[in-house]
Amino acid sequence: KSDGVMREVLEAVQNRIKHEESPSCKGLNEKWLLKYLGDNEWSIPRNKIPWIVKKLKLKHNTSLFKYYYTSLDVWLPDSRWGPRHMPCCPNCKHNNAVGVHGYSGHPGRKVIGQHENYYILGRRYICSDCKKEKKRLKQAAESAAKAAANVDVEIEITKVDFNITFMGWDKRILALFPDGRGKQFPATLTKRSGLCNHLIDLMRPLFNKGMRPEAFSDLLLELHT
Repeated sequence: KSDGVMREVLEAVQNRIKHEESPSCKGLNEKWLLKYLGDNEWSIPRNKIPWIVKKLKLKHNTSLFKYYYTSLDVWLPDSRWGPRHMPCCPNCKHNNAVGVHGYSGHPGRKVIGQHENYYILGRRYICSDCKKEKKRLKQAAESAAKAAANVDVEIEITKVDFNITFMGWDKRILALFPDGRGKQFPATLTKRSGLCNHLIDLMRPLFNKGMRPEAFSDLLLELHT
């Protein structure tokens, strides 16, 4: 949660994307970041971060901070491939009523790679159908609980409590993207960390040959160093 060089870059990139996707931003010249992402597989390599920093007018000493920069991937499938690739809701399994909800408090997720770490930037989505259904179920549960004197209202409401917002990289929906686009998501995310899929592919044969997780961790530390 502390401030850092890459966090400043992530927040600036996030804010720039929000600006360029807003109706107030008009003209191709204004949407330079979206154009760059579209021309480069929605990824910013580490050697391009100083150029991005200058375009975003961040007060960075790029000659010094370049050692702290890492690559950055942007996962916005509906912007990248069009409305047909709007993420599906993990509850109802379709995207008929899904829309952009906004960006989460953390601007990006850190992913551990084979030789260095990098970040993935995404945003939250909301399903309006599930929002209406959740409200209906809560009202029904509350009415039923009030009708029965021996039923706790809070317990009944908890039974129908489910998330109506979700991240575009939710592991429950990656397989639901058309044309297998979900396979292009480069990492496997846990609650607080993430592993590059190439690293997981490397773990499998090494563990099958008897390499222990502790030895693999030491190997990663050596490669990163």
